[in-house]
Amino acid sequence: LGAPDAGGLLKDLLVPAVTHMLDSLDHVLIGVRDLDVASCAYTALLGLEPSWRGAHRAGGTANTLYRLENTYVELIAPSGEGPDGELLAAWLDARDEGLVGIAFGTPDAELCRRELAERGLEPGAIEESRGIDTATGAVREWRRVPLPIARTRGVLLFAIEHRSAADRLPLAT
Repeated sequence: LGAPDAGGLLKDLLVPAVTHMLDSLDHVLIGVRDLDVASCAYTALLGLEPSWRGAHRAGGTANTLYRLENTYVELIAPSGEGPDGELLAAWLDARDEGLVGIAFGTPDAELCRRELAERGLEPGAIEESRGIDTATGAVREWRRVPLPIARTRGVLLFAIEHRSAADRLPLAT
């Protein structure tokens, strides 16, 4: 023990590495019935034009995003047919418009899912998703790790690993 520790190796062996599977508040989701009306209201509230107006065609939802410096706000509405749109419509019928969920950022969806499972939180399967900006045709892709609402006190929570470059979602101006 009197010998110097070469590069902190002894510390690395004795202290387990701390992983931060959830490293940020990625965004908040606000459920709305009429996306155009809600987008006008949030444009006035934030004093910013949306960063993105998109569709999740396979899921049956449409959204408007406002990217801020450290997070973004997602207005999301049912649109067309799909499982997410049906779930959101039922949510809105039961609870009305407002905060629907919170997304936490993760650098690694697989590691995140594994660690959430080890903590007994019963995460769902990783979902590969994509969104298309209806104005520009730009595409964003991500991986989502959902948690059952029964384990999150009635709040939709999920981890998100963005697969597209951050500049795919420009700052709201």
